[in-house]
Amino acid sequence: SALRKTVVEIQAADLGKVYVHRALLNREVTAFEECGWSYFPSSMVVSFVEYLYQGDYTSPPVVTTNPDSSERTRAPPPVSSRKASRSSNSVTPPPVGPLSYEKAFLTHAGLFILARHGKVLPLASMCLTRLKEVMREARDTAKESMFVENMRTLIRFLYDPCCNGSDGVWEELQKAVCGFLVSQRGWLLEAPGSDLICEEEQFAKDLLAEAINLLIDTDKLRVAAENSSEAMRLATAIPGNRSGRKKKRQALIISILVKSMKSSTLIVWCFSSN
Repeated sequence: SALRKTVVEIQAADLGKVYVHRALLNREVTAFEECGWSYFPSSMVVSFVEYLYQGDYTSPPVVTTNPDSSERTRAPPPVSSRKASRSSNSVTPPPVGPLSYEKAFLTHAGLFILARHGKVLPLASMCLTRLKEVMREARDTAKESMFVENMRTLIRFLYDPCCNGSDGVWEELQKAVCGFLVSQRGWLLEAPGSDLICEEEQFAKDLLAEAINLLIDTDKLRVAAENSSEAMRLATAIPGNRSGRKKKRQALIISILVKSMKSSTLIVWCFSSN
């Protein structure tokens, strides 16, 4: 029929089917290589198709989990009959558990892999940006134990790939997540954050590599600060040299950046000592 000629049926990993216009798919998606539709759930495929149609996709909402038994509200003390009758018409809301960012993490990460293998680079860039943003949000707002659990799920997804790719796509995503965790400074060295380091051997190696890169960048800033400081000293020693003041301000800015990053380099020594 005419409809079959214009619409492509896509079957996802959970056997869900998604339909998309053939012309749109052919124009946007170049190739899938090893990682195609069948490796991802239909919800991710829908998000992918949503981007093809609208140039954007809907980020999954943060969900509230069921509270642990230890966090449930204890039974209230006995109340008088008058108080009981007064409150009989009121409805006690169910206990609210901690926020979980697991679905948001996995959606942005999985969609990034799908977009990169489909050569839809603007979507891949959007996914990576949103993943970094939601990780920062989760770190600031989620309960720490839940954040660690959500990160553990993301790490397992990254280091136990659902499909094999030979163009460094998974490694690119791993690098982004490791870079975020290293940027949290000493958080990874204390429980419960430190529990993540032993999650995967390759993950621990990637963390160390990111920490070393951070140390190298900090060293470059330190050298630049020292050179600027020396240049500023020589410039201000010359009477009437107006550019000396400008160089002094530049040296001050670089020095502040170096000081703000110093604590991050401690991560390298802690990893090295193990």
